[in-house]
Amino acid sequence: MSNITWGLQRNITPCLGARLVQEGNRPALPG
Repeated sequence: MSNITWGLQRNITPCLGARLVQEGNRPALPG
């Protein structure tokens, strides 16, 4: 895994987790 991909995952994962917590049980994922 490249450092760029690892960095992106490290930045995106907490954001998704925070969004899920804020949205509650409502899925905030597109599609």
